Amino acid sequence: MHRARQNLRKKSHPANLKNFEARIYSQNGEDGILAEIFRRIGEGDKHFVEFGVQDGTECCTRNLLEHRGWAGTWIDGSSAHMESAGRRFSDRPLQVASRFLNAENILAVFGELSVPQAPDLLVIDVDGNDYWFMQKILSRYSPRVLVIEYNASFKPGYRWIMPYSPEHRWDGTRVYSASLTALTEQANRFGYRLVACDSSGVNAFFVKQSSLTPEFSDVSFGDAYHYAPPIFRMEWFGHPMGKI
Repeated sequence: MHRARQNLRKKSHPANLKNFEARIYSQNGEDGILAEIFRRIGEGDKHFVEFGVQDGTECCTRNLLEHRGWAGTWIDGSSAHMESAGRRFSDRPLQVASRFLNAENILAVFGELSVPQAPDLLVIDVDGNDYWFMQKILSRYSPRVLVIEYNASFKPGYRWIMPYSPEHRWDGTRVYSASLTALTEQANRFGYRLVACDSSGVNAFFVKQSSLTPEFSDVSFGDAYHYAPPIFRMEWFGHPMGKI
């Protein structure tokens, strides 16, 4: 029933970015959504930053790196993952760094890695302090497009944020990130508008207000419109409960 409703909505709203979902190296349909967003706003300097990429085999920016001439930075807490990525993509304009990030060091790490003040794309996927990293980064940096994992266990209108924990490591439960409503409210405060969520209820896509083009005029910016529930596996609907 959910899939049928989604398909009806996409047919009724051709500008809905779910219509452009495609998976090349991304976990879900993020590759196609990003391609369409940058088709509408232009690719700019083609610079990305993504952290929480593991070894980069499956992530939101690999397609940009390999097939669209982009350059950028990957950060992950595992040195083994970053060493593997460094070897595999040694012929690409890619900087890799092994860092365990927290709200106290993330700006210093960005400075150390010479992250530009306005990268074209920032992807946050750490299954934990995503909300707090978003808040810290946007206080100093202005990416044109922001992709962040939201906690689809919470329906639109429910404002939930994982309490900050500098040593947090995801335990496979629903205790991670923040609700889409909470992320959207914070993004709005920094001048960003929600333009899409992928159909699996994993990532939310925000575009800087100043970068929006007339092609977004038919796209709703409300979280209730874009929200997708968590459909991660056929055998269950979202992650186990955990202690929320």
